[in-house]
Amino acid sequence: MRSIESGISNLAEQLVQAPRRDSHLDARSHALKMLPDDDSSLQWSPVARGETADVPKTLERLFARYVTQHSRPSIQ
Repeated sequence: MRSIESGISNLAEQLVQAPRRDSHLDARSHALKMLPDDDSSLQWSPVARGETADVPKTLERLFARYVTQHSRPSIQ
């Protein structure tokens, strides 16, 4: 996670210095600048897109699918 944090900081500095240079790149291209593909367990997936008539409902469904299902209740 430190590598990603460092990569984000470096990319942010680059974009401040030359904001238009990489404006044509997609999200995955920017992500690869932050954390290049290697043999680690962290990998960027290909960029996908879609359409929806109800953005809030779709985001809620995706959040439940990819985040909430992996949450564990805290033990107190």
